[in-house]
Amino acid sequence: MSARLKQSSAFAVSNELLVRTKAVELRLEDGSVHTFDLAQELDVPVDPRQLVEGFRGGPARFAFWAYQAERILYELRDAEHALKSLEGTTYLAYRADHMERTGQFPTEGYIRSCVDANSDVRTKRRSLDLIRRRHATVRLLKDALVQRHEVLRRLLSHPS
Repeated sequence: MSARLKQSSAFAVSNELLVRTKAVELRLEDGSVHTFDLAQELDVPVDPRQLVEGFRGGPARFAFWAYQAERILYELRDAEHALKSLEGTTYLAYRADHMERTGQFPTEGYIRSCVDANSDVRTKRRSLDLIRRRHATVRLLKDALVQRHEVLRRLLSHPS
């Protein structure tokens, strides 16, 4: 059971974006893959004992998700670098090949279209998009946990 409280507009926006994602799958440091249910992570308990435990565990939960967000950000930056490197190498290869075959300088648009059509580049771009989505979801979850902790703090400070 969850308590219904008036939510701030920032929390409502984050919550709306998180609603589309039911769970997030993460590969932890030990190599194991875990699926985390977002509704369970953001649940606000109504039982007083669970409320206190949820408040006490809030900083540790936030620290876990903040760390995961930083790990994914590192993975995202690494993937962006790998994509740019692949695009650059592919660009130079297509340009050199065209010049060798025709003896003419290719147009920028022609080379860009060849790079965009390359299957390795397309695969890297798809992979990068997935990492970006995962990073956005975890970042929003981290922000929502801050709001959840504030809600729990307010509930505990104003017992009724």
